[in-house]
Amino acid sequence: MKVKHKFLVLMMLIFSFSISYGANGNEEFEKGNDYIDQKKYNEAEKYFLEALKKGNPNAYNALGYLYSVQGKFQKAEYYLLKDLENTKDEKLKERMKINLAYIYIKQNKEKEAEKILRTIKNNDITIFKMLANIYYDNQNYEKAEEFFKKALAKGDKVSISNIVVISIKRRNITDEIKNLIKKEYENGNIYAYGYYGAEKIKDGSLEEGERICKLGIQKGDPSSYWCMSVFYEQKGNKTKSKELFEKYKLEMSKSEDKLEKNKK
Repeated sequence: MKVKHKFLVLMMLIFSFSISYGANGNEEFEKGNDYIDQKKYNEAEKYFLEALKKGNPNAYNALGYLYSVQGKFQKAEYYLLKDLENTKDEKLKERMKINLAYIYIKQNKEKEAEKILRTIKNNDITIFKMLANIYYDNQNYEKAEEFFKKALAKGDKVSISNIVVISIKRRNITDEIKNLIKKEYENGNIYAYGYYGAEKIKDGSLEEGERICKLGIQKGDPSSYWCMSVFYEQKGNKTKSKELFEKYKLEMSKSEDKLEKNKK
Protein backbone atom coordinates (compact mmCIF):
# COMPACT_ATOMS: atom_id res chain seq x y z
CA MET A 1 0.00 0.00 0.00
CA LYS A 2 1.47 3.30 -1.08
CA VAL A 3 1.63 5.90 1.66
CA LYS A 4 1.09 9.55 0.97
CA HIS A 5 2.04 11.92 3.71
CA LYS A 6 0.90 15.51 3.60
CA PHE A 7 3.10 16.61 6.47
CA LEU A 8 5.91 16.46 3.96
CA VAL A 9 5.06 19.63 2.13
CA LEU A 10 7.30 19.97 -0.87
CA MET A 11 9.08 23.24 -1.33
CA MET A 12 8.04 24.54 -4.71
CA LEU A 13 10.20 26.87 -6.72
CA ILE A 14 7.77 29.70 -7.32
CA PHE A 15 8.86 32.83 -9.07
CA SER A 16 6.44 35.69 -9.02
CA PHE A 17 6.83 38.71 -11.18
CA SER A 18 4.04 41.20 -11.48
CA ILE A 19 3.48 43.33 -14.52
CA SER A 20 3.82 47.04 -13.97
CA TYR A 21 1.94 48.51 -16.86
CA GLY A 22 3.62 51.87 -16.63
CA ALA A 23 7.10 50.46 -16.53
CA ASN A 24 9.63 50.95 -19.29
CA GLY A 25 10.17 47.81 -21.32
CA ASN A 26 6.75 46.45 -20.43
CA GLU A 27 5.98 45.43 -24.02
CA GLU A 28 9.22 43.43 -24.21
CA PHE A 29 8.51 41.92 -20.78
CA GLU A 30 5.07 40.73 -21.89
CA LYS A 31 6.52 39.21 -25.06
CA GLY A 32 9.12 37.41 -22.96
CA ASN A 33 6.36 35.97 -20.79
CA ASP A 34 4.52 34.76 -23.87
CA TYR A 35 7.63 32.96 -25.10
CA ILE A 36 8.16 31.44 -21.63
CA ASP A 37 4.66 29.96 -21.85
CA GLN A 38 5.60 28.49 -25.23
CA LYS A 39 8.90 27.19 -23.83
CA LYS A 40 10.77 29.23 -26.46
CA TYR A 41 13.53 30.17 -24.08
CA ASN A 42 15.96 31.84 -26.51
CA GLU A 43 13.28 34.25 -27.66
CA ALA A 44 12.16 34.85 -24.05
CA GLU A 45 15.75 35.64 -23.02
CA LYS A 46 16.09 38.16 -25.84
CA TYR A 47 12.97 40.09 -24.80
CA PHE A 48 13.65 39.96 -21.05
CA LEU A 49 17.15 41.36 -21.63
CA GLU A 50 15.63 44.13 -23.77
CA ALA A 51 13.09 44.85 -20.99
CA LEU A 52 15.95 45.06 -18.51
CA LYS A 53 17.87 47.51 -20.70
CA LYS A 54 14.78 49.70 -20.77
CA GLY A 55 14.56 49.67 -16.97
CA ASN A 56 11.89 47.05 -16.24
CA PRO A 57 12.77 45.66 -12.77
CA ASN A 58 10.55 42.58 -13.20
CA ALA A 59 12.99 41.28 -15.79
CA TYR A 60 15.51 40.30 -13.08
CA ASN A 61 13.15 37.75 -11.56
CA ALA A 62 11.98 36.59 -14.99
CA LEU A 63 15.56 35.95 -16.11
CA GLY A 64 16.27 34.13 -12.84
CA TYR A 65 13.34 31.83 -13.54
CA LEU A 66 14.27 31.41 -17.20
CA TYR A 67 17.84 30.35 -16.44
CA SER A 68 16.75 28.05 -13.60
CA VAL A 69 14.42 26.02 -15.84
CA GLN A 70 17.27 25.73 -18.34
CA GLY A 71 19.61 24.45 -15.65
CA LYS A 72 21.84 27.54 -15.90
CA PHE A 73 21.96 27.99 -12.16
CA GLN A 74 24.93 30.36 -11.97
CA LYS A 75 23.13 32.83 -14.22
CA ALA A 76 19.89 32.27 -12.32
CA GLU A 77 21.69 33.07 -9.07
CA TYR A 78 23.09 36.32 -10.50
CA TYR A 79 19.70 37.66 -11.60
CA LEU A 80 17.87 36.53 -8.47
CA LEU A 81 20.43 38.33 -6.32
CA LYS A 82 19.90 41.44 -8.43
CA ASP A 83 16.16 41.05 -7.98
CA LEU A 84 16.62 40.75 -4.23
CA GLU A 85 18.68 43.96 -4.16
CA ASN A 86 15.93 45.86 -5.97
CA THR A 87 12.94 44.56 -3.99
CA LYS A 88 11.53 46.45 -1.01
CA ASP A 89 8.55 44.20 -0.18
CA GLU A 90 9.58 41.96 2.76
CA LYS A 91 7.19 39.12 1.91
CA LEU A 92 8.51 38.97 -1.64
CA LYS A 93 12.05 39.03 -0.29
CA GLU A 94 11.32 35.90 1.77
CA ARG A 95 10.13 34.04 -1.31
CA MET A 96 13.14 35.21 -3.28
CA LYS A 97 15.47 33.96 -0.56
CA ILE A 98 13.79 30.54 -0.65
CA ASN A 99 14.20 30.52 -4.44
CA LEU A 100 17.86 31.41 -4.03
CA ALA A 101 18.33 28.62 -1.48
CA TYR A 102 16.87 26.24 -4.05
CA ILE A 103 19.35 27.50 -6.66
CA TYR A 104 22.24 27.16 -4.19
CA ILE A 105 21.29 23.55 -3.48
CA LYS A 106 21.23 22.89 -7.22
CA GLN A 107 24.86 24.07 -7.28
CA ASN A 108 25.81 22.05 -4.17
CA LYS A 109 26.22 25.28 -2.18
CA GLU A 110 24.62 24.01 1.01
CA LYS A 111 26.30 26.55 3.32
CA GLU A 112 25.11 29.45 1.17
CA ALA A 113 21.57 28.02 1.15
CA GLU A 114 21.54 27.72 4.95
CA LYS A 115 23.03 31.20 5.36
CA ILE A 116 20.36 32.91 3.26
CA LEU A 117 17.54 30.94 4.89
CA ARG A 118 18.75 32.05 8.31
CA THR A 119 18.15 35.65 7.25
CA ILE A 120 14.45 34.73 7.08
CA LYS A 121 14.30 33.03 10.47
CA ASN A 122 17.37 32.03 12.45
CA ASN A 123 15.81 28.94 14.02
CA ASP A 124 17.47 25.54 13.65
CA ILE A 125 14.26 23.52 13.27
CA THR A 126 12.84 25.89 10.64
CA ILE A 127 16.10 25.93 8.65
CA PHE A 128 16.62 22.17 8.80
CA LYS A 129 13.05 21.53 7.62
CA MET A 130 13.37 24.06 4.79
CA LEU A 131 16.59 22.43 3.61
CA ALA A 132 15.03 18.98 3.95
CA ASN A 133 12.10 20.03 1.80
CA ILE A 134 14.35 21.59 -0.84
CA TYR A 135 16.41 18.39 -1.02
CA TYR A 136 13.21 16.34 -1.19
CA ASP A 137 11.98 18.50 -4.06
CA ASN A 138 15.29 17.82 -5.81
CA GLN A 139 14.75 14.07 -5.21
CA ASN A 140 17.85 13.91 -3.03
CA TYR A 141 16.13 11.76 -0.44
CA GLU A 142 19.29 10.88 1.46
CA LYS A 143 20.00 14.55 2.23
CA ALA A 144 16.33 15.24 2.92
CA GLU A 145 16.31 12.44 5.48
CA GLU A 146 19.53 13.80 7.00
CA PHE A 147 18.01 17.22 7.65
CA PHE A 148 14.70 15.85 8.95
CA LYS A 149 16.77 13.82 11.42
CA LYS A 150 18.50 17.03 12.49
CA ALA A 151 15.11 18.71 12.98
CA LEU A 152 13.90 15.70 14.99
CA ALA A 153 17.02 15.85 17.17
CA LYS A 154 16.21 19.51 17.88
CA GLY A 155 12.73 18.55 19.09
CA ASP A 156 10.50 18.68 16.00
CA LYS A 157 8.33 15.63 16.65
CA VAL A 158 6.55 15.71 13.27
CA SER A 159 9.86 15.03 11.52
CA ILE A 160 9.73 11.34 12.49
CA SER A 161 6.78 11.05 10.14
CA ASN A 162 8.66 12.64 7.25
CA ILE A 163 11.68 10.40 7.88
CA VAL A 164 9.47 7.31 7.61
CA VAL A 165 7.76 8.60 4.46
CA ILE A 166 11.16 9.14 2.80
CA SER A 167 12.27 5.65 3.85
CA ILE A 168 9.12 4.16 2.32
CA LYS A 169 9.68 6.17 -0.86
CA ARG A 170 13.27 4.89 -1.01
CA ARG A 171 12.01 1.38 -0.17
CA ASN A 172 14.69 1.28 2.44
CA ILE A 173 13.26 1.03 5.97
CA THR A 174 16.49 0.11 7.70
CA ASP A 175 16.99 -1.22 11.21
CA GLU A 176 18.25 2.27 12.09
CA ILE A 177 14.89 3.79 11.06
CA LYS A 178 12.96 1.06 12.89
CA ASN A 179 14.98 1.72 16.04
CA LEU A 180 14.38 5.46 15.66
CA ILE A 181 10.61 4.85 15.40
CA LYS A 182 10.75 2.65 18.52
CA LYS A 183 12.78 5.26 20.41
CA GLU A 184 10.35 8.06 19.50
CA TYR A 185 7.39 5.88 20.47
CA GLU A 186 8.96 5.06 23.83
CA ASN A 187 9.66 8.78 24.36
CA GLY A 188 5.97 9.55 23.86
CA ASN A 189 6.15 11.11 20.38
CA ILE A 190 2.54 10.70 19.22
CA TYR A 191 3.58 10.85 15.54
CA ALA A 192 5.51 7.58 15.98
CA TYR A 193 2.56 5.50 17.23
CA GLY A 194 1.10 4.59 13.85
CA TYR A 195 4.44 3.59 12.34
CA TYR A 196 5.49 1.59 15.39
CA GLY A 197 2.13 -0.15 15.50
CA ALA A 198 2.36 -0.97 11.78
CA GLU A 199 5.80 -2.53 12.30
CA LYS A 200 4.35 -4.73 15.05
CA ILE A 201 1.52 -5.81 12.74
CA LYS A 202 3.90 -6.61 9.92
CA ASP A 203 6.02 -8.65 12.33
CA GLY A 204 2.96 -10.74 13.21
CA SER A 205 2.02 -9.12 16.53
CA LEU A 206 -1.45 -8.11 15.33
CA GLU A 207 -3.07 -7.60 18.72
CA GLU A 208 -0.22 -5.48 20.10
CA GLY A 209 -0.07 -3.46 16.87
CA GLU A 210 -3.81 -2.87 16.98
CA ARG A 211 -3.57 -1.71 20.61
CA ILE A 212 -0.79 0.78 19.77
CA CYS A 213 -2.66 2.09 16.74
CA LYS A 214 -5.89 2.64 18.68
CA LEU A 215 -3.95 4.44 21.39
CA GLY A 216 -2.30 6.58 18.70
CA ILE A 217 -5.72 7.55 17.33
CA GLN A 218 -6.81 8.59 20.83
CA LYS A 219 -3.68 10.73 21.15
CA GLY A 220 -4.26 12.43 17.79
CA ASP A 221 -1.75 10.66 15.54
CA PRO A 222 -3.12 10.68 11.96
CA SER A 223 -0.76 7.90 10.81
CA SER A 224 -2.44 5.54 13.28
CA TYR A 225 -5.41 5.38 10.90
CA TRP A 226 -2.99 4.09 8.25
CA CYS A 227 -1.77 1.60 10.85
CA MET A 228 -5.33 0.34 11.37
CA SER A 229 -5.70 0.12 7.60
CA VAL A 230 -2.66 -2.18 7.58
CA PHE A 231 -4.21 -4.17 10.42
CA TYR A 232 -7.45 -4.83 8.54
CA GLU A 233 -5.55 -5.57 5.36
CA GLN A 234 -3.66 -8.27 7.26
CA LYS A 235 -6.98 -9.59 8.56
CA GLY A 236 -8.30 -9.81 4.99
CA ASN A 237 -10.95 -7.11 5.40
CA LYS A 238 -10.22 -5.04 2.28
CA THR A 239 -13.31 -2.85 2.65
CA LYS A 240 -12.44 -1.76 6.19
CA SER A 241 -8.80 -1.32 5.22
CA LYS A 242 -9.74 1.00 2.36
CA GLU A 243 -12.17 2.93 4.60
CA LEU A 244 -9.47 3.56 7.19
CA PHE A 245 -6.92 4.54 4.57
CA GLU A 246 -9.32 7.22 3.30
CA LYS A 247 -9.78 8.34 6.91
CA TYR A 248 -5.99 8.49 7.25
CA LYS A 249 -5.70 10.83 4.24
CA LEU A 250 -8.45 13.06 5.65
CA GLU A 251 -6.81 13.25 9.09
CA MET A 252 -3.41 14.00 7.55
CA SER A 253 -4.94 16.92 5.69
CA LYS A 254 -6.56 18.23 8.89
CA SER A 255 -3.29 17.88 10.80
CA GLU A 256 -1.42 19.77 8.11
CA ASP A 257 -3.93 22.62 8.27
CA LYS A 258 -3.62 22.68 12.06
CA LEU A 259 0.17 22.85 11.91
CA GLU A 260 0.01 25.71 9.40
CA LYS A 261 -2.39 27.67 11.63
CA ASN A 262 -0.09 27.16 14.62
CA LYS A 263 2.76 28.78 12.68
CA LYS A 264 0.82 31.99 12.23
